[in-house]
Amino acid sequence: MGATMDPKTFRERLSEGRMDRRDLHRTLAAVGLSMVAVPMMSGAARAEDKDNLLAMTWAGYEIPEFVGEYVEEHGAQPEYSIFATQDEALAKIRAGFAPDTVHLCTTKTQKFADAEVIKPIDLERVPRWNDLWPRLREMKGVKLDDGEVYMVPVDWGSSSFCYRTDVFEGEGEETWAWLFDDRYAGRVAMQDAIMSIVAAGLVAGYDNPYVMPVDDLPELKDKLVDQRESGIVRFYWESPTEYVNALANGEVDIAMCWANGAIELQNQGIPVKYANPKEGVVTWVCGVSISANGEADDELVYDFIDAMLAPESGVYMIEGYGQGHSNTKAFDMVAPERLAELGFANPSEMMDTSVFSTASPAREAFESVWEEVKLGM
Repeated sequence: MGATMDPKTFRERLSEGRMDRRDLHRTLAAVGLSMVAVPMMSGAARAEDKDNLLAMTWAGYEIPEFVGEYVEEHGAQPEYSIFATQDEALAKIRAGFAPDTVHLCTTKTQKFADAEVIKPIDLERVPRWNDLWPRLREMKGVKLDDGEVYMVPVDWGSSSFCYRTDVFEGEGEETWAWLFDDRYAGRVAMQDAIMSIVAAGLVAGYDNPYVMPVDDLPELKDKLVDQRESGIVRFYWESPTEYVNALANGEVDIAMCWANGAIELQNQGIPVKYANPKEGVVTWVCGVSISANGEADDELVYDFIDAMLAPESGVYMIEGYGQGHSNTKAFDMVAPERLAELGFANPSEMMDTSVFSTASPAREAFESVWEEVKLGM
């Protein structure tokens, strides 16, 4: 099984289902893959060489497997600038840095558009647009309030929970409520991120907790505080290594997780399953936006986008990283049994039952509540 990235400060990347560079390298190494080093461009170097495309992206996306057609057409990879969080990228651009593209997620596209640092995409120059999953093309964060498309979706993935099947055998339909059940006191690992609030919201019956009324947050806080004070939670994890090790050695029986963690454990012979809870998995979506102040020729920009959307790029993303790709044709090129192994047996059904992460109008309130939960306030 390949490794997921992940693509959300470290806390932000975790909250969007992303892992840090250390864990990405570790997981790729575990499955026999490696990261290819490519030139990184500084602002000074950019000023001296305006003919190269400069892509601002997450660690792990700066590899030739994702831009094969671009390399074939132009004889070299783009230059890359790596960021840790999208807010860091925004601050850098506002300070004068001028990338040509930015790898954003649907939670932040509107914020970048409001700052006027990205611009609408000319879909006439994106020949593979109609090959993308319809659900992704219409998502809020891909299309913004003005009706324009500001991000071409490329990668997507999910967050759910993993559990020991030898412990949960016969427990019935998978549900997020298991993580709040006092029968499993001291055997639960929650994520140290607002995703834990989302999990509580799904148990409380909210269709999409990301857009729930702020006034309802105290209800979820009480649920999480009770979970903590009653001893149900053994620990909150920051790095996926923590929950993988805890499930492997029997320290916990159930943990919020990502799909790659389940497969990694299964490869170790640990009886673990990645859940498809009745309330839905949480799905993030990211892609390429065009900088409003980029200096490269538009042809390079759209060739780069087209290369990222190529089915071959998608196959590597699916099989190499265990992430979904926006091009439906990529899934046609992967063996059905392999898709099933990676959790993509039916991508359309998966999307239909997903809770998509979106820009929360109350993100600061979510973060404040989560800190209070951890501090027992």
